[in-house]
Amino acid sequence: MDSGWDYDDAPDFEALAALYRLDGDSQLAEDGENTKRYCAYIDGTSVIFTEDRDSVRAIVEGRLSAHRLTALKTKTLEMLERLDATKWEYEEV
Repeated sequence: MDSGWDYDDAPDFEALAALYRLDGDSQLAEDGENTKRYCAYIDGTSVIFTEDRDSVRAIVEGRLSAHRLTALKTKTLEMLERLDATKWEYEEV
């Protein structure tokens, strides 16, 4: 049976599981109604991630400490770079 996977490397399931999670205390990201929208709960605050073709938008619905927000940005970029094998950049709007 063909899996449909057309790439040389196997998927990095560990990185996929860690994407949009800050640490073990954070609830796993959940698929939204749209398959490109994910919601994670970090320190009781929801963070909505929306994926586009070449970008990811994150909206924090509440407040996270500056330390936790910085850690979330860093970890998200690390996981995206690991999954995509390319450099990602952070842009604040």
